[in-house]
Amino acid sequence: MMEMPLSLLSTLGAMYFFAAIYESRRSDWILATLFCSLAVLVKGPVAWVMIGASGSLFLLLRYRSGFRIPFKQLTVFSLSTFILGSLWFVACYMKYGQEFIDYFFLRENLGKFTSRSYPLRVVFQGLLIFSLPWSLFLPLLMSKQSWLSRFNKRESKYWARVFTLICFVVFFGLWLIPNQRSHHYAMPSIFFFLTLLLDTMKCHHRPISGWQAKSSHLFSAGLFFLLLPVLFLTFAFPSLFESLSHISIMTVAIALAIFAFISFTKVLSLKTRALSSLLCFGFLWSFVTPLFILPTVPDRVVRHIGEQPLSVVYRKPYFIAEALERTDIQIVGAHEIAERIHSLTGLLFIPERVVDQFELRSKVEIIERWRVWQKSRRLKHVLSAINASSLSELQETFLLVRIKP
Repeated sequence: MMEMPLSLLSTLGAMYFFAAIYESRRSDWILATLFCSLAVLVKGPVAWVMIGASGSLFLLLRYRSGFRIPFKQLTVFSLSTFILGSLWFVACYMKYGQEFIDYFFLRENLGKFTSRSYPLRVVFQGLLIFSLPWSLFLPLLMSKQSWLSRFNKRESKYWARVFTLICFVVFFGLWLIPNQRSHHYAMPSIFFFLTLLLDTMKCHHRPISGWQAKSSHLFSAGLFFLLLPVLFLTFAFPSLFESLSHISIMTVAIALAIFAFISFTKVLSLKTRALSSLLCFGFLWSFVTPLFILPTVPDRVVRHIGEQPLSVVYRKPYFIAEALERTDIQIVGAHEIAERIHSLTGLLFIPERVVDQFELRSKVEIIERWRVWQKSRRLKHVLSAINASSLSELQETFLLVRIKP
């Protein structure tokens, strides 16, 4: 989830830009320049588009309301951000030449707008999933009365809310354009989405009523109701509960889910429902999720590999290189491993199913064996694993081997 803190740079840059426009303090202009430049280093030129488009729309609305546009400060800000944000690109171009331009700008930036198309829903899914548990209260944003009361020019926070709304629309809407979409494209907009949502919740000074509140209650109660059997079903796998601590963790998780379910079915106060949701999802993420994590490369395997030459048969070798903090890994396709195995030196990282598929057991010496979760498992596989009280159908085995001479 490194994408989340890195995306915060774009948020900080935009928010300090608003503070600079609204308060006209030199320190805010300096911080806006700094964070916007860092955002460009993380997101690339698209950060200029996100922050620039949001700021331009905001300044246009302010101008139409009688406020002046600080052209001098904007010019200095734009030039400074461009220069600071370009330093890394210039350094990379001087070192790698045209190859860097082709990869970073044409493939990783412009290429996102011409690649294979994925459904729009994945970006919306990312927005809702990554903003849990607060996205449970999304129906509250549908209240017309809430919007009219908060977006009133007589309100002291009017322009801050307008700027937040503009940033959310631009930051989120921009990533609906590329053909190659991902859940992570929602990341830059999440902070503005949460600000709008939490501001809506905070401004409810009386009990929430109407279809918006009923929708929130029904959806949230249904979610926690469905979560309960999922938590109970984990006890069908004895391998997960070999220690008392694991049993304690799952018991607490079930208790918190029940508390959250009751808080919505009994229609308790907004603060109680928010607290119960936060406790439940926070505990699930911090304590329950680690019980199910199987690293692609365990620490003992990393220590065993060390600096030895390594070849990898894996669909996404980037994760292997990241775990080992190495870039000198030789990538071998599964379809060509049988032909190239005797030309490889050092160690080989390979799925056990590939070894069996190409009958390579007699040609390798197994050094380490471990299990990882399989990708793209469906409901039928999960049900089959529950019936068998075994996780084997949801996992696969990886091997670290040495090729025999």
